[in-house]
Amino acid sequence: MRFLEKSKREAIREEFKRKHKDNKRAKLDPDQAGGTVEALRKQETERKKAQRGVPVVQQNGFPDKEALRERLKKKLEEMRVQRKAEENSEKVKSVKEWKDGALQIELTFDFR
Repeated sequence: MRFLEKSKREAIREEFKRKHKDNKRAKLDPDQAGGTVEALRKQETERKKAQRGVPVVQQNGFPDKEALRERLKKKLEEMRVQRKAEENSEKVKSVKEWKDGALQIELTFDFR
């Protein structure tokens, strides 16, 4: 924003102020106000929908390719995350073993 023309900077600032004002009005609008319980229920339903995964839509007796691709990508990503976590825990374990071994070697030598 610093290197834009003055008119463009002012336009961006005005747009930001207008959006901020509209968002604040919407937030404080009593017609749209919802309680904590409603917000928690909405979050819970969204979380459950996300956990169910992508449904496989059948067309002419065959699964939808896009839905299958999405499921595959999601599964692969979960497996990557799990593999990385396992690799990291193995690395930490090996470093701890090496460090303990190095400390044992230092304790056996008496440098007097």
